[in-house]
Amino acid sequence: MKFKMLQVKPSGVKKAFILGAGLGNRLRPLTDRLPKPLVPLFHRPLAEWAMAACVKAGIEKFAINTHHLPGAWEGFGGKNAVTLFHEPILLETGGGIKNISSWIGDDSVLVHNGDIFSTLSLEKLIAAHESSGLPVTLALRSQVTDQHIAIDPSGTLVTDIRNQLGRAAGTHGFSGIYCLNASFLDLIPANEKFP
Repeated sequence: MKFKMLQVKPSGVKKAFILGAGLGNRLRPLTDRLPKPLVPLFHRPLAEWAMAACVKAGIEKFAINTHHLPGAWEGFGGKNAVTLFHEPILLETGGGIKNISSWIGDDSVLVHNGDIFSTLSLEKLIAAHESSGLPVTLALRSQVTDQHIAIDPSGTLVTDIRNQLGRAAGTHGFSGIYCLNASFLDLIPANEKFP
């Protein structure tokens, strides 16, 4: 009997950015004392669930942006390598990503909203991103009420978001998780809010 050895290419994505800077207004009064990503779900902060999924997918280093109650993040992440980036003024998602460009360097990075719980296979998302050759790979959901992302017939390219280009009605929702290449940072203006 002959066996064929399959080589699995290790993921090149080793960094994750967890978005943690939001105000958490919709979750008050819980967020009066904790940033929303640190609110527990089953006795574990939401951001810790995200971090555990990232570690399982091979992520080794983490960046987290902070704004509301930044001191609550001190010591978060345990033995994981975590770098905190405080935003005195909220920069929104794109501005937050641009703000950590020195940490990203030339690497690809997985971006994960810190205030969500997901069972999405991050390994599959990373593999899809690496094989696509595209600067950004979004994890989309088709069975959601907020369908604001339109995709092409092949299901591989986003053609419109929130009907900004007037091309097509949305058919998918955004999961809050995606991968991007460092080259994408060139499209984001520095030192300003950017959605």
